[in-house]
Amino acid sequence: MKKKGKKLVISLGLVFCMVLSILVVPKKALAAETLTTPGASKETATRLEYLANGYYAQRGSADADWYYFTAPSSPAYTSVYFKNTGMNTRANINIYTVANEERYSSYCYNGNSRSYEAKLEANQSYYIKITKGNAGGTYLLYLTAAYDVIGNTKNEASLVGLNQEYTWTMDGTDDEDYASFTVAKSGKYKFTYKNSNIDDSLDCKIRRWTTNEQVFYSYAYSNNEKSDSIQLEAGQYYYIQFYGTGSNKGSYTFSILNQSVSAIDLSTKELMIKTGQTYQLEKTIYPINAYNTSVTWASNNAGVASVNASGLVTAQGAGETLITCTANDGNGAIGVCKVIVLPLAPNRIRVDTSVNSKEKISIVWDGVRNASGYTVYAYDSKTKNWTEVISVDTNAINPTNAIITGIPYNGILQRLKAGATYQFRVATYILVNGNKYYGDFTSILAVGIAPNRTKIKSLTLNASRKITLKWEKVSGASGYYIYRKDSKDGDYKYYATVSKGTKISYSAKVRRGKYSYKVAAYKTVDSVTSTGAFSKAKSISVK
Repeated sequence: MKKKGKKLVISLGLVFCMVLSILVVPKKALAAETLTTPGASKETATRLEYLANGYYAQRGSADADWYYFTAPSSPAYTSVYFKNTGMNTRANINIYTVANEERYSSYCYNGNSRSYEAKLEANQSYYIKITKGNAGGTYLLYLTAAYDVIGNTKNEASLVGLNQEYTWTMDGTDDEDYASFTVAKSGKYKFTYKNSNIDDSLDCKIRRWTTNEQVFYSYAYSNNEKSDSIQLEAGQYYYIQFYGTGSNKGSYTFSILNQSVSAIDLSTKELMIKTGQTYQLEKTIYPINAYNTSVTWASNNAGVASVNASGLVTAQGAGETLITCTANDGNGAIGVCKVIVLPLAPNRIRVDTSVNSKEKISIVWDGVRNASGYTVYAYDSKTKNWTEVISVDTNAINPTNAIITGIPYNGILQRLKAGATYQFRVATYILVNGNKYYGDFTSILAVGIAPNRTKIKSLTLNASRKITLKWEKVSGASGYYIYRKDSKDGDYKYYATVSKGTKISYSAKVRRGKYSYKVAAYKTVDSVTSTGAFSKAKSISVK
C-alpha cells in the first residue's frame, strides 16, 4: 500500500492559511484563567509562565500587545495556544526570538484559535506579539510544556530490554524517539509497535548501529498495530527510530520478543479412541508472550495412531503410542499425550457345527490385526449381565476359536444344558502394561444345544396298515427326526420330520414287511441345527 502522508517540516517563517480551527481545546470559563495586562512594546513585554490554567487578557495598545517567556531548562516541547474570544476583527499572533527571528505567524477571527508547538532552546527567551483586532477585545493565551524524556538522536538512544512492553509519547511536531538494544542469541525475534493516538502515521525503522543497515521499516496510523518477524544476530547493537508525519503528539507502545516456550499443555494427557476415529488435540503454550509458538506434532508409532500438523489424531490400528508436541524454538519444551487405540471387533462369529454337541460348543471368529487376544462372553438371563466365559491369547495354537464346555455362574462352572439356548459375543482386547483394553463386541450369536435322547413309547398298527409311532417329549426340542430301515435294506435312512417340539407322535400307512424305527430330537437356532442322540430302535411286522 502506498503511504499517503508526507513528512511535514515547519519552517521558521511558515504562514498558515486561514482555517476555522487547527487545534480544538476544551473551552474554559474566563474565571479559570489568570488575568494579565500586556505590554505595549517589546521592551515592556509582560512575562508569561507555564500555567495549566492559562491567561486571559483584553486587547490593550492599538499597535500591539507584547509578552515574553523563557523556555524550560530541561528538554521540552513548548505549546503556545491563542484564541480570539472577543475581538471583532482578525487578530494576528507572531512569535520571535530575542534576535527578532520570526518563529511563527498566523491569525484568527473571533471564536477561532491557533496553536504553535516546537522544541525551543533551553533557557532562551521568546516574544509573543498580538496585533490587529479591536482594542478592548478579549483573548486567551496558554503556555504549556511537555518534557522530552526520550533521546531525539541515535547517540541519545534509550536502552531497552527484550520481552517487555514500553509505552512512550511523541511530544511535538519535530519530536523523534530513539531506542537501542542488543540480543544474546541469533534468530527470529518478533517486533511489534502500536500507534495508540498519534493523529497521523507513526513511522518506525530498525537499523544496525555500526552500519545503519535497515532491518525493519513500517508505519502505523492512529489505533493501528504493526508486527513482523526480524532476523537478529547475537552481539550486534541495533537502534529503533520513531518519527511521525503530523503534529506528533500522542502515545505508542512497542516490544521486542524472543521469549522461549517453557511448557506445552495438551487438552488431554491420555486418550482412548477406537480404530478409525479421530480426535483433535489442542495445545496451550506457556508463557503467553512466547514469540516462536510454532510446534511439530509427531507419533511414536504411526501404525497405531498418526497425527497431522495441526494436532488431529487418527487411530490407525490397535495398540499404544505417544503423540508429542514439540516447540520449534529449540528450548526443548514438549507436550505428550498417551494414545491407546482400541481394537476392532471380529467381523464374524459363528458356530462350528462339526464340533457342536450337548457336551461342548465350538465358536469361531475372524482375527483382528494387532490384537492381543479375545474374550468370549455369555449372557445371563437371570442377572441380565454378560459373563466372561473364556479368553484366548493370540499366541494360542488356534487363537480365533473357543471350545466351550460350560458357563460360569457366580464363580461356578455349570455344564451346558441339553436343549438350552445360549447367547455369546466376542470382544477383542490389547494388553498395555499388563492391563486389558477392549474394543467393541461382535454381534450376538445364539447357539442351541442338542436336546437329550428321547425314548420310543409305542409302535402300533391298525387294520388298514397304518402305523402310529409315539415317543417321549424332550425339553428344548424344536422337532424330531424319524429314521427307518426295512427288511430289504439293512441301513437306517431318514424317513420323516416332526417340526414341532410339542408333537410326539407320527402316523403313516405302510406296506407288508418288517420295519424298525428310531427317533432323535433336534434344536434349531438361527438356522443352525443341533441333533441329539437317537433313541433305541423299535420294530414292527406288517402282514
